[in-house]
Amino acid sequence: MPYLYIIILGYWMTLRRLEAFEMRKVDLGGTMEIECNISFHHDITWLKLNDGQPPIVLMVTSVTDREITVVYQDKHHVNSMARVKRRIVAMTITNIQINDLGLYYCTRVKDKVLMFGTGVHLYAFGNKMEPPNSSQSYNRSVRSVHCEQGPALPSTGAHLSPFGLVYMVVSGCGLLAMTGAVIVVHLQTKKERVH
Repeated sequence: MPYLYIIILGYWMTLRRLEAFEMRKVDLGGTMEIECNISFHHDITWLKLNDGQPPIVLMVTSVTDREITVVYQDKHHVNSMARVKRRIVAMTITNIQINDLGLYYCTRVKDKVLMFGTGVHLYAFGNKMEPPNSSQSYNRSVRSVHCEQGPALPSTGAHLSPFGLVYMVVSGCGLLAMTGAVIVVHLQTKKERVH
C-alpha cells in the first residue's frame, strides 16, 4: 500500500510542475494580493502580459534587511504596492479596473538566467477579459481561492512547451512502468510465500 502513495505523489508532482499559472476571479474596484514564489533575497521584477502585446514591466523590487525598496514602478498600468510577508514578496493591486485584468508573473535573474515564478491570471465576469468556458466550476490554487463560477482548466497543449509535453509523457510512462514492476514483484513475492 505505501507504493500506491508514492505513485500518486509522483503523478501529482509531475502535474504540479506543469501548471503555467493560477486563475483568480476578482471584483472590479476590489483588491488582490499576488505573492511571488521566488526567493525574496533577489531583485524581483513583476510583469504583466496581455494577449498580442509585449510584456509590461510593472515594478522592480529589492529587499535588504527585510526592508523592501521599490526600484521602479509603472503607475500608468496598475495601482500597486509591494511588501514582504512571511519571507515572500507580494504585490497588492488596489482598485482593480478592467485594464488591470490579465496575466502577472514575478521574475528574477540568477546567474544570467531569467527565472519565472508561478503566474496569476486575474479575470472578472461580465467584461472582455472573461476567460473561456466560464460556466464550469474551477477551484485550484496554492492559497485557497474559491470561485462560484470559473473557467475550465487550460488545455494542456495551449500552455506547455514541446519540452513540457515530452516531459509529461515520459514521466507518465516511467511511472506506469514502475507501477507495473512493483505489482509484478509483489505478486511474485506473494506467490512464493504461499508455496
